[in-house]
Amino acid sequence: MCGICGFWDKKGRDVTKNLLKSLIAIRHRGPDGSGIYSKNRVFYGELLEINVPPSNLSFGHVLLKIVGVPQPIGNENMSLWIVHNGEVYNHVELREELKKKGHMFRTNSDSEVLLHLYEEKTFENIIGDYALAIYDRNLKDFFLLRDPIGIRPLFYCYERGVFGFCSEKKGLVGLCDRVEEVKPGYSVLFSYDGLKVEKFNPIDFDNIEETHIKEDEAVEKLEDLLEREISLLEYVSQGLTFSGGVDSSLIALYLHELNADFRLYTVGSKDSPDIAHAKRIADEFKWDIKPVYLNETIVEETLEKVIYHIEDWDPVKVSIAVPLFIAFREMREDGYKVAFSGQGADELFGGYARYLKSQNPSEDMLTDIRSLHIRNLNRDDHVSMANSIEVRYPFLSVDIVKFSLSLPLHLKISGGSRKVILRRLLKKKGVPRYVWSREKKAIQYGTGAMKFIRKLSKRRGLKVSEYLLNIYRDVFYDSM
Repeated sequence: MCGICGFWDKKGRDVTKNLLKSLIAIRHRGPDGSGIYSKNRVFYGELLEINVPPSNLSFGHVLLKIVGVPQPIGNENMSLWIVHNGEVYNHVELREELKKKGHMFRTNSDSEVLLHLYEEKTFENIIGDYALAIYDRNLKDFFLLRDPIGIRPLFYCYERGVFGFCSEKKGLVGLCDRVEEVKPGYSVLFSYDGLKVEKFNPIDFDNIEETHIKEDEAVEKLEDLLEREISLLEYVSQGLTFSGGVDSSLIALYLHELNADFRLYTVGSKDSPDIAHAKRIADEFKWDIKPVYLNETIVEETLEKVIYHIEDWDPVKVSIAVPLFIAFREMREDGYKVAFSGQGADELFGGYARYLKSQNPSEDMLTDIRSLHIRNLNRDDHVSMANSIEVRYPFLSVDIVKFSLSLPLHLKISGGSRKVILRRLLKKKGVPRYVWSREKKAIQYGTGAMKFIRKLSKRRGLKVSEYLLNIYRDVFYDSM
């Protein structure tokens, strides 16, 4: 996981000062190294010490070292250069296939695999996620691409003759009046001819047919898919945001079965039902757990940081982001670089109560999956990377998403029950009933975060939205 950014001024003006300013703004995404391409040369080192020559085309990268090396990375003849944010978990297998086709590798980075896949004009068979930019020195164009789910963010703009892209909007502030988001499964090509936006290897959500799979077979298939995915995503050690709900309990159970080194992080007020439930499960399985307690003061001190990083004042997003930010901060202080999350399971397997009341729950779920990057993933990425933590999402692998879309509705919601197949899987694994039968509150309520935000707003005589908007204005407008 990293941060990427770049600028190209078609009128020939120097963009390196803008680039350095933007990379500094997203440096939290990559504290372990930096690299900048400028004037057809690449410079690596400490960001504030890199002496970059003036250029009208320059792009860079800040590194959170998990797998890989400082970027940009070039291909065999240095005609193509990539900066990439994300992880390719099956890069070793893909590398061997590419070598058979004559590709030569200069690094052991998973990102270099993406560069050679671009040369092959295919991004199929990737297990992982990506937001990337590739510069072609011969064709003089930038190619941006985002993974089909939108796990990693990527923004761009083109105004007054200047094209820019960045992992976070704040890296483009001051350059553009309007910032666009690269849609999941889409590419953006920028050249002297202008901008071209196209679908690029997306998941074809509309053409995945529902199967008539039996329950036992479906549970077994999901069990295999999750085992494969979590074993691929497992790192040396990892934290897990843990509420004691069905999703996070399943991930913890798989990590336990893999003998992985992991620690649970549960956030909430002193009387939080989430913490009490999570501690009970952890005690049952003898898992390492760290409860982190919220109070009004902690929430108030955290709000400005959260709003700055998620670049939003929406009350729901902020109230969810606060406990997540605090959990990731604790993980980083404890030395972790990687975290697991159950994000996406609600949308894929019918976890929201409103699906039970819907006239067309399948369509609602599909809509939520398509907008997952806007509603949840960008927020989670920004609060995790604010603390230099890479989050991995087992439920959002392409294979699990496709499997979910093919399931009959009764394996998701049935008889007033939600996430039916996930509960059946937990039950099959022999966990106690109180684990797989519990209906969990939304994180903003289960942790008490929304309650504290409402109290802070009320004390100022403001609505929650007004209070958070004032903070947003203070953070962004006053600094401009």
